[in-house]
Formats: sequence, structure tokens, C-alpha cells
Amino acid sequence: MKKSEEILNVINTKKIEVEGLKNEDGRFVGENLKKAQDKIKEINDLKDEYEVQKNLEDMSLEDVKDNVSKNEIKDVKVNGKGNKKVNPNIKNVAFVKALLKRDMSNEEKTEIKNMLVEGDKTKGGLLVPQDLRTAIIELQRNQFDIRPYITVEPVNTLSGSRNVEDEQPQAAGFASVDEGAEIQALHEPDFKELDYVVRKYAGTIPLTDELLNDTPENVLAYIQRWMAKNELNTYNYQIFNGSGTKAAQGIMSVTSLQETADFTGTATASIKALKTVLNKDFEDLPLDGVKIYTNGSGYEFIDELEDKQGHPYLQPDPTMASGFRFLGHELVKVPSKFLADVTAVESGSSVTRTPFVIGDLIAAYTMFDRQQLSVASTNIGGDAFDTDTTKVRGIFRFDGKLKDTGAIKVLMAKLA
Repeated sequence: MKKSEEILNVINTKKIEVEGLKNEDGRFVGENLKKAQDKIKEINDLKDEYEVQKNLEDMSLEDVKDNVSKNEIKDVKVNGKGNKKVNPNIKNVAFVKALLKRDMSNEEKTEIKNMLVEGDKTKGGLLVPQDLRTAIIELQRNQFDIRPYITVEPVNTLSGSRNVEDEQPQAAGFASVDEGAEIQALHEPDFKELDYVVRKYAGTIPLTDELLNDTPENVLAYIQRWMAKNELNTYNYQIFNGSGTKAAQGIMSVTSLQETADFTGTATASIKALKTVLNKDFEDLPLDGVKIYTNGSGYEFIDELEDKQGHPYLQPDPTMASGFRFLGHELVKVPSKFLADVTAVESGSSVTRTPFVIGDLIAAYTMFDRQQLSVASTNIGGDAFDTDTTKVRGIFRFDGKLKDTGAIKVLMAKLA
């Protein structure tokens, strides 16, 4: 491949990245606006570089033609080795063309063979190429993601099990013995099997005729944004709310973890109740691993708590991923659509309670990730034929399980 073509591929890739920075309304806002401006400057610089390189190659080509006509060059090899480099952008273009059933070159067809989902070739499923997967992950960075706070274990099978220690070692530990004396056996730990069954999660989105007629880069950017948001929403929702039946086991679905609390009194009483949980319930856990997770209602409540001198209990801490520390522990704000308030009738009256998930989720929860994201499209199934639209289907697989219920507690607090 010519250097000028490589530069063009970089330009096209950066255009896709710029499109991916748009929000749901197709606008560049906040930090993404600055990122888009920086990338546009890079694209303009690359365009200038392309023009110079293209002119240089055109001049070189004329020299080669002259030399060939004079029989001074008998054999011209590509890249000096007689073989072609793979266009790094061809995977992206081939991916979109295959998805939309467009005509492809032989080189693009070769790339598509490597993307076909194993065992699903007749259904047209395509594995998302790694560079597009990376772009999707990048789009997810600005959104809430529970995965950094839990254990994520990659798996290669659809089902399996893991041995998990079921109890803590005895407090006495090793026994004191005389030299040459018999060493006593320690208490043997009990293990339990943590089974997992990777479930398939899927959804569809219609592509309008206007979008179908757009460039592959714009179609790709649209699909990337859709995948990034919906994949992340699924992880977050299932880990907190999954039923555990043909779905991940959600933290909030395990009612034995929940305990009611009343924070309608003084700030001092609320702080004391939270401290009691932090000080007594997680003695065997590393302090820096214990965090507090709550929604907007709980976050606002904590944000308004002050000591007798008027100092807020919630303190900024740049060393924390969330940026804030409360009672010595990181406070993580979870969107209410994943961690919602619960309203129920208690003693004849309607009561709303806000969840405070407290503990070490890395110790408490494991997500088994199949690490495969695949897509397919159709203009026949469902209402696609009737509405004259093309639908894209996204599929990924994972499971989630609580492995240590002693590492987590959920306070369901009445705030008002």
C-alpha cells in the first residue's frame, strides 16, 4: 500500500472517531466537543500531509515509467517484498458492507470470512472487529460502568463452575509448637461451587433509508454509538437487577442482603447508622475495597450532611475513581435507572426507601464475560418488511453471580 493510501485510511478512521463523539441528538457537547476539535485539527494536518505525499508518489511513478520504457527496471515488487499489505481500514468497510448486504471486493470478502460467527455462518452473524470493539469501549468511558467495581472473569465456554472458599480462616491461625514437636493440622477450609451459565442478550435497532444511503463511516459511527450505550446499560441493569433466572443474578434481587434503616432523624443519627455498618460488618475486608453505592436521591442526601461546625461529610478526593470520599470510603453515584428507589406499603402507608449498597463488590460479585459481540441485519423478519427498513441485531453473552454475600450489605433507607 502506498504511503498516501495509509494516510487516507488514518483520516477515515479519525472521521469515524469524530462521529462517535456525538451525543444522542447528534451534537458535540462538553469534553467531547474539545476532543472533536482536536481530531479535526489532526485531520486537516493529515490532509496537508496527504497532498504532499501524493504529489511525491506521482512524480516517482513517472520516473518508474521512464525507467521501465528504457528496460532499466525488469521487475517491480510491491513494498519491496512482492506481497501486499492489508489495508487497515478495509475491515471496517467490509464489516459495514456485509452487514448491509452491499457488493464487496474479493479482498473485502476475505476479511469477512474471518468475522463470521463460529457455528452461525448460515445466519449471517458477524463478530465485531477488534478495532471497532476498542472504539465502542472508548465511547463507554464517559458513561457509568459498574464493571471496574466488580470482578470480571473472561470465559471461553458457555457454562462452567469455579471453586470459591466458603468461610474465613480461623482467627487463631497457626498454632505455637515446640521444636521437633508434631505440627497440628489447620482447620480445612470449605469450598462451594459457583456455577455460571452464559446467557445471550440481544436487541435490534432499525436503520432508516437515509442512513443506509450514507457512507460506511457514518453508518459505522451510528452502530458504534448504539452498541456502546445498550451494551453498557445491559451490564449495569443486570448486575443490580437481574432475576437470576435465565439472567444474571442481580444484587437487589437478593433480599437477604437488605436491611431497613431510618435516616429521617438528625444527621448525627444517620451518620451513626452508616458507621455501624462500615465498622462492624466488614471487619475481614480491606478498608480501601469497601465502597458505598447509591442513586441520585441517596447521593443528594449524603451531600447535604454536615457536622456541627457546618463542614460537609462528603469530601472531594482525586485519588478516588468517583472523585469523592465519605466516612473514609469512596462514594459511587449510580444512575437511578439501574439502582432505583423502592416504594411499598408499610403499616398501611406508602413508604419510599433509597438503596445504599455497601461493601467490596470485587469480593462479592463476579461477571463471567464471553467477550464476544456480534451483529447481523435483516430487512425481512418482524416488521422490517412491512416498514421497508433494515434492522440490525446486536448480541453479546455474559453471566453474573454473587460469590460472597458476607462482603456486601444493602441498607434500604427512609430519607423523608
